[in-house]
Amino acid sequence: MGTAIELRGVDAGYGGKRALTGVSAELPRGRATALLGHNGSGKSTLLGVLAGLHAPWAGTVHCDGERRPALVLQHTAASVALPLSVRDAVMVGRWERRGWWRRTTARDRAVVRDCLERVGAADLARRRFADLSGGQRQRVLIAQGLAQESDVLLLDEPGAGLDAAARERVLDLIDEITAAGTTVVHATHDGDAARRADHCLLLRDGRVRAEGRPEEVLAAPSSGK
Repeated sequence: MGTAIELRGVDAGYGGKRALTGVSAELPRGRATALLGHNGSGKSTLLGVLAGLHAPWAGTVHCDGERRPALVLQHTAASVALPLSVRDAVMVGRWERRGWWRRTTARDRAVVRDCLERVGAADLARRRFADLSGGQRQRVLIAQGLAQESDVLLLDEPGAGLDAAARERVLDLIDEITAAGTTVVHATHDGDAARRADHCLLLRDGRVRAEGRPEEVLAAPSSGK
C-alpha cells in the first residue's frame, strides 16, 4: 500500500494566525483518510497545505505523484453566478493541466466525459450547474477534481448540507474512487462518514490528537464522536 502523503512537524496558518502546530502524519496510498475535528480545528487549513494553497511556516510535506493534489470545495462554496454548463464546470478541472487560455482538445473532452460517467452525472452534462441540487453539484465538483488526473483528491466537507441519501451517494463515490487507486482525503464532522474511511486523522486546536483506524480514532477521548 505505502504512503501517499507524509507530513513532518508542519506549522501553518494564514493572515498571521496559526492554524496548525507540529502536524505529523502518514496518509496511506490508494485509501480514504477522514480528517476529523470541530470547526476551527485546522481541517481546512491542512487541506490547503496539501493542495499547495498555504505554504507551511515550518516542517515538510511530501506528496506522491507528478501532479499536486486536486482540491474539491463544498458545493455550498462553489459559485453559481457564472452561467456554466455542467460539462464546462468539469472542464475547469483541465485548466490545471493546460491553462485556461488554451483551446480544449479531444483528450480534454474525453477526460471530462469519463469523469462525468464515473460520478454518475453524464446525463447532466448539458444542464446549468446553477440549476442542480446540492447532491448533484457535489458530484459534479468531484468530477472536476478527477479531471485534474491527480493521484490525490482532497474533499472539503463533501457531505455538508446534503440530505442522508445524497451523503450516502457521495460516500459510495469515495469508495469507488479509492478502489480505482486514487488517494482521497476528506474533511468531515460526521462519525458515520469517518467509519467508512480506511484511515482517520483527528485534529483539535491545530494539533493531531489521534491517528489510525477509524474505530481507534473515534474511540479516542478527544474525538467528541
